[in-house]
Amino acid sequence: MKNLLIISSLLLLCNIALTKSEKIDLTSVNGGTNCAFCTIIVNLVEELALVYNDTVENSLNNLCNFLPEGLFRFTCNQAVETFGPIIIDGIYSKENGDVICHALNFCHTDKGQPECNLLPKKKNSIEERVKIFKRNLMLKNKPITVVPKSGVCDIPFLKELCDYINKIFNNHVPGIDVDNDGHSTIPTFRGSSWKGKDCNDLSKNVRPGVKPSNGDKVTDSNCNGIFGKAPDSNKTYEDLFCKNSKPIGIAVLGDSISAHFSIPEQWLDAHQINGAVFEHLAFIIENELDWPQLSTQTGYMNSSWPVVLSQTKSIYLKLIERNRCNFRDYQNVGVNGARTGSMKDIVKSLSRNQKEDQPLLVTLSLVGNDVCNGHPDTLDHMTKPKEFHSNLVYILDYLDTVLPNGSHVMLTGLANGSILYDVLSQRAHPIGRVKNDVTYSDVYTYLSCLQISPCNGWMTTNDTLRKMTTDYAVMLSDIVKDIALNYNYKHFDMLYTDVPIRQMMDIWESMGGERWQLIESVDGFHINQNGNILLADLYWDILSKSNPDWIGPENQFNNDIIKLFGNQGDSSRLKKFKSIDDLNIYFVKTHKTASSALQNVLIRLADTRNMRVINKLGREVEIVQEKNLNNKIFFIHGRHNRRVAESAFPRNNSLYMTILRNPADQLVSSINYFMRLQDDREEIIRNIQNEKKIQSLGKKDRIYCLLRNSASYDLGLVDCAESYQGSEQNLIERFKQDVDFVILTEFFNEGLILLKSLLNLSYRDIVCLSVNQGTKKKETKDRQWAESIIKKVSNADVILYNYYLKKYQTIAILLKDEVNELKKQIQFYENKCTDGREQKYAYKDVPFVGYTLKKNLTDDLNNYCWKLTIPELDFLDYINEKSKKIWGFNS
Repeated sequence: MKNLLIISSLLLLCNIALTKSEKIDLTSVNGGTNCAFCTIIVNLVEELALVYNDTVENSLNNLCNFLPEGLFRFTCNQAVETFGPIIIDGIYSKENGDVICHALNFCHTDKGQPECNLLPKKKNSIEERVKIFKRNLMLKNKPITVVPKSGVCDIPFLKELCDYINKIFNNHVPGIDVDNDGHSTIPTFRGSSWKGKDCNDLSKNVRPGVKPSNGDKVTDSNCNGIFGKAPDSNKTYEDLFCKNSKPIGIAVLGDSISAHFSIPEQWLDAHQINGAVFEHLAFIIENELDWPQLSTQTGYMNSSWPVVLSQTKSIYLKLIERNRCNFRDYQNVGVNGARTGSMKDIVKSLSRNQKEDQPLLVTLSLVGNDVCNGHPDTLDHMTKPKEFHSNLVYILDYLDTVLPNGSHVMLTGLANGSILYDVLSQRAHPIGRVKNDVTYSDVYTYLSCLQISPCNGWMTTNDTLRKMTTDYAVMLSDIVKDIALNYNYKHFDMLYTDVPIRQMMDIWESMGGERWQLIESVDGFHINQNGNILLADLYWDILSKSNPDWIGPENQFNNDIIKLFGNQGDSSRLKKFKSIDDLNIYFVKTHKTASSALQNVLIRLADTRNMRVINKLGREVEIVQEKNLNNKIFFIHGRHNRRVAESAFPRNNSLYMTILRNPADQLVSSINYFMRLQDDREEIIRNIQNEKKIQSLGKKDRIYCLLRNSASYDLGLVDCAESYQGSEQNLIERFKQDVDFVILTEFFNEGLILLKSLLNLSYRDIVCLSVNQGTKKKETKDRQWAESIIKKVSNADVILYNYYLKKYQTIAILLKDEVNELKKQIQFYENKCTDGREQKYAYKDVPFVGYTLKKNLTDDLNNYCWKLTIPELDFLDYINEKSKKIWGFNS
């Protein structure tokens, strides 16, 4: 039943295209996608039983066992347990998926709507068949579990999966991007499958496409794998091989065609389905059912996966074949369902700095969604010409503010989608291959009946409507062409081309193929991998003939680059950073955020790696500068001062990090923890919204500065108790300039996993026990009070926290298995090291709950456990003594 959700909200392009671009509730018409996924799955179960001559029960269980262990298989088993008995009885009663899914309430016929069927009808209507089926179930005393009218996502065991899917499809920026430069180190969640892989996710100055820093003499700043100084020359390899080669990156702004939307037909064909075809299920879903890594514009790898066995050709691969200096400089900003209106926002996820980066070759290709929609009155919902023109001009105007000088933009018209029906309509769809009873025409009609068709104008039996849709697409294409010919921009020039669909099909036929072999078999709407390869050749031919200067000359040093740097997939900078050689860590502690727990991890790291620990910026920093000491960690529990910090911790080899917490919880925790605030509790509650009053208290005692915008005050972003007056964007950008890496208290373990990955640590390195737990119980009314006033008194903290909360909500999905492993390790060492909790005191009078260390531990384990459970101040005393002995100064 995991497949149910894939098909309902992911598998059918219509759901993605329409719900994302038009925000339409598609479950309200005859069951919409809920109905479609149920019908398809029940039909698949029946076909599995037929193909393998097996029972329906075994077919259902086999379907679940095909799925990867974990969330997918668990959800499937729960679904089978809930709906399986009715499905089994229905199939044995010779009822088809249409009838069974109506009985389960996945499907229904709304008032004034026609009855929708995917599978061949019997003599009676579906409604009559359902009545008979339900009557027979009652006679057998079999209860029917029905789907709530609100949809499958309100079924408890499906909620987690729905949340997982929604978070994936609602974000079009990298899910993990520590330095916020738009590039990631992981492939999915809009990572390196979509944009060139970041080779240092701790520095926004290191990213694909940036102009080299100092000739990349030491570091690979642009991630193309070319760095270092040539031994027989005064030049760096970057200057020698790339400087005069006219490097250029590539990007595509588009829809599902550009992103290469593809649903493996093996998932729906009973003859082909098995466990191997679901091996990469999570990866495929986390890439939104898109395959940008194989796409026409930005594909960069071949595929040997069971669901896609193919080579890849792309504009990007042709560019790096021409000039190896272009390596990794690609961006696919294709979004399923994108049309010109939504692209006005999507375009802002393009990562390019006008002053710092190389020029970019951009393809703006929105080929269908401005004429495609699922409405029955489809013509009325096509983008109006005036709006279409305005949207395009807005997008191009924005590009002129971010693209470096010397960039280029290739605009395409809309595709002629009428070809789809002509080529596919009478062919059997994968859903109906076993019994040869469902054609593409049947599927198109069914989706239109449910009003979830990705394109009612072209995927229809109505010849007149198909022609009208094509005429409308031609009209919009003429607008694109007119803009390309008559508009001029400062930082880029433009070229218009039609989408060469017919040329692609003609070439394929001349090679002995048939046209249907170029179209995605499941959705019957997109170009498949065969077509992508041909389109790449056609677009490259257009560029080579009309604008050869856009693609640059062939680099005469390509062979030298390959000889010296191989696949260009690594850099010494990354290796050095991961081994923590020459790395400095600057940690800005924030109050009441679990910063002491994080400090424990970092001090243990420093202790085992012999890193210098500094606890205040003073004479110690001068010593560090005089001796040119690297490999050091600094903790500040005062206010961050960027100028002073960077004098001892240069940004090019330092990781600046901090920790944030939900501001309402942080406020309550501060009042409950600090004795002076506890004593003035009533006065604080009365006056906390009075900025000047709290500021006057803060002048006498800095502890009061923690009542308003506490974290932002610690980070030097606002003054004591001050409200922030600027824009959200300015605050976030200023913060990101100061801080490379942020952990959220509420996602503490996820943050530790990220730190482990960034610094190449072990689980043992990041195990962390709560050694400084408060003693005062939090009252619900305190939390409610704080929540009611927090946006007014701590607006800066709220802005920063909410910004990173969205990121960590996605990260939590990705790191679920690693976090579970960390929790096991924490539990193991808590049991191994401690005999429970005991109350202790910090700063003489502040109570907290710490740990009692076990006795009779081995020396090695005792040393580790002692450092794991030691209170903060005692650990600092220990590290201070070590600093005196080894380096001659206090920490």
